[in-house]
Amino acid sequence: MTLGVTPGVIDAWIGNVSNSDFTNFTSAPNPPAATLVNALLLQVSGRAHATISNLSATPVSFTYQDIQQLTKKTVGTQNFTASLLSKLVGDTQLSVSILGLGLGLPQAVTALVSGILASAVSPIDQLLSSVLQTLGVGLGQADVWVSNLRCDGAVLVI
Repeated sequence: MTLGVTPGVIDAWIGNVSNSDFTNFTSAPNPPAATLVNALLLQVSGRAHATISNLSATPVSFTYQDIQQLTKKTVGTQNFTASLLSKLVGDTQLSVSILGLGLGLPQAVTALVSGILASAVSPIDQLLSSVLQTLGVGLGQADVWVSNLRCDGAVLVI
């Protein structure tokens, strides 16, 4: 069995979050934009989402013996700055209105900047990950194990 594991350190939002959003642990938050500036001639609203996690899931394989022995496997976060900068830039939405005229950045521009930043800071992530590993520090780790496996009862998923 192979699991796709994506550990993380932080998942933060800037937005108009309601009180019920703070107590709802059944779904990921997706708040609407919050009013950041509301002056006579200038209105600014926006939302942002920042995460520090791996950029993609890490495959973690378990043999039948691993499952029987409840073998724990640990996956750590390695893309600290790349994930933070690319997610923050890629998932930030600002709306600026001056004298009633709206100004905004095209989404294609933020997606391009996000990709460039993720590539540029990759060496920093590699260095940081190596230093933490050398020091024996685990940051953003997930311990995973499989307690049971069932290989019968085929299911059609559409």
